[in-house]
Amino acid sequence: MKTLFRHIFCVAILLFVTFLAAGQERNMDERLDMYEDLCGQCMKLKSKVAAGEQVSREEAQSLIDSFLGMNKGLKAQEPEMSEAQRRRFTSIGEWFTTGVRPEAVAGTIEVNEPLADSDYLAVTDSSRSMISTGTDIRPDVTEVSKRGDVFLLASLAVPDMSYGLMTGYQHGRWGGYLAFRSNFTSCDTSYSCASDGSLENGSQIWSNGTEKRSNLMVSGGVLARAEKWLTVYAGAGYGYRKLAWEDVDGNWASVSDWSRSGFAAECGVIASWRLIAVSAGISTISFRTASLTCGVGIRF
Repeated sequence: MKTLFRHIFCVAILLFVTFLAAGQERNMDERLDMYEDLCGQCMKLKSKVAAGEQVSREEAQSLIDSFLGMNKGLKAQEPEMSEAQRRRFTSIGEWFTTGVRPEAVAGTIEVNEPLADSDYLAVTDSSRSMISTGTDIRPDVTEVSKRGDVFLLASLAVPDMSYGLMTGYQHGRWGGYLAFRSNFTSCDTSYSCASDGSLENGSQIWSNGTEKRSNLMVSGGVLARAEKWLTVYAGAGYGYRKLAWEDVDGNWASVSDWSRSGFAAECGVIASWRLIAVSAGISTISFRTASLTCGVGIRF
């Protein structure tokens, strides 16, 4: 039953990651469409200013702020874009900065053709402070904004087999995470013994050879970006590792010098490539155990 649950868990995580990746790509195309449309409106505004027409400064500033806001959001998600999406994003930025439309921008707005009156932004007659040159609407769109991302990883620990989830949020260089792992096995015991089979009263346990293990770790901590693609994490929490032996009477005994519970700590790294994130690290309980951890998941 436990093996079946593990298989179902792994398949569910795989389907979930696939679904999110497909949805993320569609959503990115829609955002690029909006980004290109805003750029086209800015170019129309620039053409209007170059022709000597008067334009509402407030309305122009609102349009430019909207474009630059999208630029910052998309810049933060650039590593998650496909190669074609990244080229399109760069081309739109060049269009905005230079005023020359690269062929790589796929859209329907043409700024080199005569513009109909309905294509222009509304002009406010009462506006006295007008934009007189194109320089007012050409801020630098190459500014690198702080990145913000959420990730979800399916994680695994060995040799004390346990599995679970790790999720976190990072904005710019710093962030935080929460993690949970377990082998989802209960381990209730009636008494304890040592690993050599001795009991507290000096006698020996009569084991029937059956044993079971129970592992759990709940932690949270800090994320720190070391490189654009690499994040370091470190955290603490609570955990336990238990080993139990069954005696000939059907009672379970906790193996005291193998079992540990209490303070838990861990550290490791998370590497990202586009939508995919992988992790590797080490964890301990009361600094008496050591487990290697790894994970794979998605950033969005």
